[in-house]
Amino acid sequence: YWIDAAKAGTKSLDEDMTTQELERGGCAKVRLYFTHRFDRSSDQGRVSLQVDGGSWKTLQNYVVDDSGSESIDLTSALGSGKKFRIQFNYEGVGTNYWRVDDVLVVGTASQ
Repeated sequence: YWIDAAKAGTKSLDEDMTTQELERGGCAKVRLYFTHRFDRSSDQGRVSLQVDGGSWKTLQNYVVDDSGSESIDLTSALGSGKKFRIQFNYEGVGTNYWRVDDVLVVGTASQ
């Protein structure tokens, strides 16, 4: 996933990358992993979660330059939900970008 605001010039961007619907199954714990590089001036990157078709809940905001490997525990945000989707959203203008790669969702089974 690559959003490059420089290609948009002075036009505002509001771009999403959303996973297909995922099933929790019998997993007691669920975690999201990804690598990224967020380059910004007045832009914003956001990772959100939708559970069982409900409203989107923001899990993480990026408003300063950031890069590396990320890990977000989804367990409490999922609650007792069975199905979920993850969304990466970029809003910005100008010469900035957000690259997201190596997205992985890992569940640990109940014991």
